[in-house]
Amino acid sequence: MQISIEAINFLVFLLPGFLTQRVLSSLVFRTEKEFIRQIVEALIFTWIIYAIASLFLGEPRAIHIESIENGKYVWFFDKQFFLVFFTISLGLAFVMALIMSQGYAHRVLRFLHITNRHSNANIWIDIIGHELRNKYVLITFNNGERLTGWIKHYSDTTEESQVYISTPRWIDKNGEKIETNSIGLFIVAKGTIESIEELPIQPITEDNK
Repeated sequence: MQISIEAINFLVFLLPGFLTQRVLSSLVFRTEKEFIRQIVEALIFTWIIYAIASLFLGEPRAIHIESIENGKYVWFFDKQFFLVFFTISLGLAFVMALIMSQGYAHRVLRFLHITNRHSNANIWIDIIGHELRNKYVLITFNNGERLTGWIKHYSDTTEESQVYISTPRWIDKNGEKIETNSIGLFIVAKGTIESIEELPIQPITEDNK
């Protein structure tokens, strides 16, 4: 199937937006989008990138194919514009990742009572990632067993629901801590954990650094 020059130029036009999109997805967990939504998002990012580039370069010229001669594509390519587009694409991805991961925009919008939503993809990241990460917690399992420790790492999705606990200690029926002699414990939380409770901060010692 032969692809028209217009179609190829449209995809090339979207390259800065696609770059921002891919880098952003590697930095922040986001739910998978349908192909058409990816195109729309890449188009929005591209418009932003071209708008920023126009502030520095006047009227930016896109990388594009001018014609096809003897079955070969003739490219228009400007290294200066390419470098600017590449830099802006990465910068936009980093800024978006910072805003989304820290929830800055939604904090302002919640303060203004415009929305009650958070920027994260699910409540698992909201709670574990922002409220309980690096916190001293008590985990109660469905079978009644209890464990204390510091949450250091966590999965991105509720489907996985995995957490890594640093310096874990089991709690017996009398409330006494049982040393595990383990540096950390990896837990598949889904279907096994009943609750996770934040405990008062414990004093830092050689055992729990």
